[in-house]
Amino acid sequence: MVKSPDSDSITPTRSLWIGNLDLNISQDELTAIFVPYGPIESIRMIPERECAFINFMNVEDASKAKTALNGGHIGNCIIKIAYGKVDISVDFIANNASKSLCIFFYTYRL
Repeated sequence: MVKSPDSDSITPTRSLWIGNLDLNISQDELTAIFVPYGPIESIRMIPERECAFINFMNVEDASKAKTALNGGHIGNCIIKIAYGKVDISVDFIANNASKSLCIFFYTYRL
């Protein structure tokens, strides 16, 4: 069994880890189950670990989905849902879209 990524933390994020996922579930079916709770940014399925990561556009929608679906059935399995880690660079860009970011590269000759 795969350990949930937030076993030591309950801080809500917009990323959900879905564990004990039925291997016969498609990404389209997973989308149809979770999209009623809010817009989804991305879904990454990891069949060899029987899990998926669903990134919502905002934390509130992820929390609603977690509350409603955790411990429920998807396919033939009872799923476990936990908060996952969101890519910091994606959050930084989303929260600072109006700011400029400059990176300078220097070339040194020896």
